[in-house]
Amino acid sequence: MIEAKRSQLLEHIFHLYLHFQLKRSFHAVWYRHDHEDGVLMSRTAPILVYANHSSWWDGLLLFWLNRTTLHRHAYAWMSYDGLTRYPFFRRLGAFAGQTQSASDMRQLWRYVHQLARQRQTMIAIFPEGEQRLQGDRPIGFQKGLAHLVDTLDPSTVLYPLAIHYASLEHAKWDVFMHLGSPETVACCQQLRAAERQLHLEQTLTDLADEQLRVLSASVRTGVAARNEFQTCGYHNLLARKQRGTSSDLDMLAN
Repeated sequence: MIEAKRSQLLEHIFHLYLHFQLKRSFHAVWYRHDHEDGVLMSRTAPILVYANHSSWWDGLLLFWLNRTTLHRHAYAWMSYDGLTRYPFFRRLGAFAGQTQSASDMRQLWRYVHQLARQRQTMIAIFPEGEQRLQGDRPIGFQKGLAHLVDTLDPSTVLYPLAIHYASLEHAKWDVFMHLGSPETVACCQQLRAAERQLHLEQTLTDLADEQLRVLSASVRTGVAARNEFQTCGYHNLLARKQRGTSSDLDMLAN
């Protein structure tokens, strides 16, 4: 088991460095959040964000999104080999565990539960377990997320996150992140064990497909050419101050 060893100073420095790298690498980072359709919850409630995984940028974007907009105590489940190779990410909230045996998994679950009991925690997971080509369907998960949901505190809130990279009207690519409507772990636990993973897979697949439909329509209607994705509910996080606005701070409390 490799536990996270977060450093606020290193997180702050890395956030500034990453913001600079994102501006160098992308034309825009567009973000949309369906908070108006979500369940009411406290800002201190633990949340678990599960996202599709098609690029090595994904984890860095989640770290940056949290620092810019969500403002949670963030942790990310990383592969054991990856974190062994890049131990620096422990200082940014990454953790990893062996998964070869039942005892390994129990140790990992205990650690995640320990994190989830903390106030204002966000745990990020890429449940596909590996990078896949963008647009691959169906989106299939390893068994870890469904088992984890089965054992988490019912008050924990689940958020799907669809990430899409597109080359549009600029030399640099655009990134689109769509944080979907939340549901409590309690609601998910009401499903039979055999249905739980299918439900989570379908939730993220539907969100990713909706995102692609919106972006395709934006290209057809000229929204992409005019750079007006805010008409589709997105706003460009690279075009604003690094600290969130007051409304952004309240997004996960409404």
